[in-house]
Amino acid sequence: MNLKEAAEKLNGNVFGFDIEKSFQNELKENGIVVVYGYSDDLMEFDGVFRDEAGVYNGGIVELNEFVNFETNATIEALWCVGDKYDFQYVTDIPHETFDVLNDDENYEEENHMYCQGIVFYLKDLLRKD
Repeated sequence: MNLKEAAEKLNGNVFGFDIEKSFQNELKENGIVVVYGYSDDLMEFDGVFRDEAGVYNGGIVELNEFVNFETNATIEALWCVGDKYDFQYVTDIPHETFDVLNDDENYEEENHMYCQGIVFYLKDLLRKD
């Protein structure tokens, strides 16, 4: 599985979804990390590792605290910036994106999504900037 395939499989899930155990195992085997929002204050990590970071109203998360090696990689969570997503993520890590739908039918009709999640390879955190 590559990043594009992982993003395609995640695309279109509805807020509050759970990643199936078999898919989690496939993500782990391929060294893929999934990042998406939960509620109005959490950045969820799944795949190679499962964890969460508090990003109420947005914020920058240093990935060094989530991995067992040195990295200067960060992900910035943007909360309600722009018209399309409640959560979006900005990072220099090479990644693919996927959309998480809001559970409110009115949001779908207005083309408003809950979150634009990202997937990336854990190994890409080792690169030198």
